[in-house]
Amino acid sequence: MKKIIISIKPKYVQKIYNGNKVIELRKSVGLSFIQHNKMYIYSSSPKKAITGHAYIDKIEHVSKDEIKQYYLDKIAISNDELENYLTNGKKGIMIWLKNIVEYQKPISLAKLKETGFTAPQSYCYVSDALTLLLNENT
Repeated sequence: MKKIIISIKPKYVQKIYNGNKVIELRKSVGLSFIQHNKMYIYSSSPKKAITGHAYIDKIEHVSKDEIKQYYLDKIAISNDELENYLTNGKKGIMIWLKNIVEYQKPISLAKLKETGFTAPQSYCYVSDALTLLLNENT
């Protein structure tokens, strides 16, 4: 199973580490988004670093109405943000997070680029060269 690097905006990354966000909401995910898989958290601009990791507890496909009714607080977004994100009646994919770890020393984009890494728009999979770097630093 391939390890994942998921790109998340810094304001949401901080909510994950504070324990206020236990679900990451996406429109689509890849085949390796399965229970117990490890996801490295890449905090996008302006941070531009892998700042920690979490494991996938479970994946659920949920309607926007169900998200509004039951999960907005766990996703840590506003109703307006949800409306702007999930348009045209699309279902959201909820990635429940567990065993969340924030790194004391984030791995900068400059260091990541030494392995051929390119910052993902949404997510990417960990290359062999990047695995070595991550193992050294985590």
